[in-house]
Amino acid sequence: MTLAKVDALARFCACFERLVRIERVQDMVLRLTLDHCHSPELQAALNGDASFALYLSMVRGKSYAYTSKDTPLRSKHYNAPFDVALSKLHRSKILSSTLYDNDRILRLELLQQGSYKQSRAIVQFEFSGKHTNVIILNASGVVIEALRHISQAISCRPVKVGTPLAKMPPNPRPQTQEPPIALESMPDILARAYELANTRALESMKHSLLAHYTRIKTRAQALLESLPKAESLLLESTELQHKANLALMHLHTLKPYQTQVEITDESGELWRITLPPHSTPQAAINQLFKESKKLARKAKNIHKEATNLEEKISFLDKELAFIERASKLDTLAILLPQAKQSAKKKPQNEQAEVVFIQGIKISIGRNERENIKLLESARADDLWLHIRDIPSSHLIIHCGKNTAPESTIHKAGEILLGVSGLKQGDFCVDYTKRKFVKIISGAQVVYSKHKSLHYRIS
Repeated sequence: MTLAKVDALARFCACFERLVRIERVQDMVLRLTLDHCHSPELQAALNGDASFALYLSMVRGKSYAYTSKDTPLRSKHYNAPFDVALSKLHRSKILSSTLYDNDRILRLELLQQGSYKQSRAIVQFEFSGKHTNVIILNASGVVIEALRHISQAISCRPVKVGTPLAKMPPNPRPQTQEPPIALESMPDILARAYELANTRALESMKHSLLAHYTRIKTRAQALLESLPKAESLLLESTELQHKANLALMHLHTLKPYQTQVEITDESGELWRITLPPHSTPQAAINQLFKESKKLARKAKNIHKEATNLEEKISFLDKELAFIERASKLDTLAILLPQAKQSAKKKPQNEQAEVVFIQGIKISIGRNERENIKLLESARADDLWLHIRDIPSSHLIIHCGKNTAPESTIHKAGEILLGVSGLKQGDFCVDYTKRKFVKIISGAQVVYSKHKSLHYRIS
């Protein structure tokens, strides 16, 4: 952010009397809810709204301020010491909002008023390139907490809890003089900043997700194409069984650990048989029979494996189409692959598509078999979602006895519609607790005590 923008932001915040709430909504994004605007000019620019949601992205080298009417879903709940310190600043009175030390630093001086005492605190938002940080100070300038703790070993200006905060070293580059930004234009500037950043982030995330799911689809297609044909497996099984029968008929001629034998059958055809090394010829022949039966079973069930892969590929096609038409960043963020598990924790084979919304696990069945598995494994108090009157995936919100937020349920319904490959129209998603869902046959169910969510796909 430029010096002129930080100065305008400081003057903008100074027009509000209270900081209702300050919290992290993403790892490096804070939301400030400002209230009681006392500037008539700014109120007119805000269309009469007395409160305002200000977002500050504090990514190193890419920090900026923006506003959005859409409330983003939290990727997780933040309860680090920094977040606890932020929570103590809720409902504070804004004493001053200034551009600090003529640098790109927004400094809020706050008054916290309790039932028996009041105290002052300072929050510094430093939009200074690689030094970008959010620092909470007491009235004496001692660090209470910070978004980034910086040791003396890596900086001449350490940020350490319990120590006074030194001033920012002067910027060696000359500051570009810009005309001051009009206060009334700030709401539009902040809204445009969101639109620009959101468009860029949306395209970047789409590109990343499309590449990720396309790779998964390519691997699944390659695996499908590499599956052997049932006919060739049966032929191989029959041939192996014939060889085992021939070897059994000449058991008396075989020796322990013999691996090669030539036998002529009744028709005069010579067979070269490879035997597995065993201590007795009988054990080697039994191994041939086992392998023959195994091939026969594989031939019988190979169509199931092929069908399973085809259904997964079909589901991936729907996911790719959903990603293409997605218009919200928080929706795409849900589909991002989870971080790899540590070597100590062996990954489990998930029997469904798994995503996380606000830290809550969501499972989506990709075919009838997975829908059945989900219904069988879900706990009684987990939430079950399904699109009304349309054969499609079942979705389970693994919340147990905890109450899932309405925003999580609504977003889960949106994801369910998206991966079901539905086109334009109005749709209804019903949801209820798993204990109120009765299985009739396979994945066919009847349910009661449900609520409904309504969506329009355009």
